[in-house]
Amino acid sequence: MKTVVKTAVAAALVMGFASFANAAGTNTGTVTFTGTIEDSPCSIVVGDEHQTVNLGHIGTGSLTNGGQSSAVDFHIGLENCAFTTEATMNTVFSAAGNESTANKGNIALMGANGEMEGSSIVLATYKGAQIKVGDTDVQNLVVDADGKGLADQTLNFKAWVQGDATTTTIDTGEFSSVVNFAISYL
Repeated sequence: MKTVVKTAVAAALVMGFASFANAAGTNTGTVTFTGTIEDSPCSIVVGDEHQTVNLGHIGTGSLTNGGQSSAVDFHIGLENCAFTTEATMNTVFSAAGNESTANKGNIALMGANGEMEGSSIVLATYKGAQIKVGDTDVQNLVVDADGKGLADQTLNFKAWVQGDATTTTIDTGEFSSVVNFAISYL
């Protein structure tokens, strides 16, 4: 009788472990690989091709009478470059249909109901000189002792929100504005 009980207990334990293994199941999923191959001497550092620049929480008081928010630095990293005779990196920004209507060359602040009035985004060189949408910013390559461009380069920029000098009303709320860039090498 004891043998029958021990066998039944052993069988129950085995069934329990088997049932637990089945209950644990299997995890499944997918991985999607994306990218773009471009005719260019450089690759953009992963993450810099689609980035978000947080301009912060800006009070309307800092934007009145043409005032501006604090400038925020951002960069576009380039890696594995194979330069031959190139000496400069030339960047052109386009506003993807979101150029400011009040301040041509600036980027419109796009809110939930469309373009927000009273302010816009200014893009600038790392030294603070404005780059208007559609204009070309030229930065020299960092070169080695022989004058050849290094394999890793960084394009540095600034951005800030600028109040309109002639407006008395500044729309408030969250905004999300998109700008595209194209880099050429000369």
